[in-house]
Amino acid sequence: MRFYILVSLSVVFPLLGCGGNNTPSVAGNTAPSFKLQALDGKWVDNKRFSGSPTIVNFWATWCAPCRSEIPELNDFARQTSVNVVGISLDVGDTDIVRRFVADYDMDYMVLIGGDQRLFESYGGVGIPHTILVDGNWKVVRVYSGVIDRETLEVDTKALIGQ
Repeated sequence: MRFYILVSLSVVFPLLGCGGNNTPSVAGNTAPSFKLQALDGKWVDNKRFSGSPTIVNFWATWCAPCRSEIPELNDFARQTSVNVVGISLDVGDTDIVRRFVADYDMDYMVLIGGDQRLFESYGGVGIPHTILVDGNWKVVRVYSGVIDRETLEVDTKALIGQ
């Protein structure tokens, strides 16, 4: 029994993230492509965001640090031309994510990420995990842990010509 508990904890705790150092690092690589389902059931390809800087935020409804950054992402999304895309890592009932998005008044696109492969291909280990890509889908910054609006504003300023 203890073995199963230890194995379960070793799988769950790395996914929790719970903060992180939030120090961005320049990656310079092309971000992985994706085609994910939106909450309205339509499929969204990352090519839809080409030509504009995009914030890609991996999160889950059960993640307390993720919840704490949603108001910051909302404010940023409402005040900028930069695309903001939240990729939910919740598995199972999409209605849970849909209700969560409504409850938190998430004012940016939310996609269902499902399995961990895409998250891992973006270098994700813990959530929240956020990536800033330019209009050519090149990774500009990677943020581990909770991100704030001010940091996003500073880091996107040059990309949007301000």
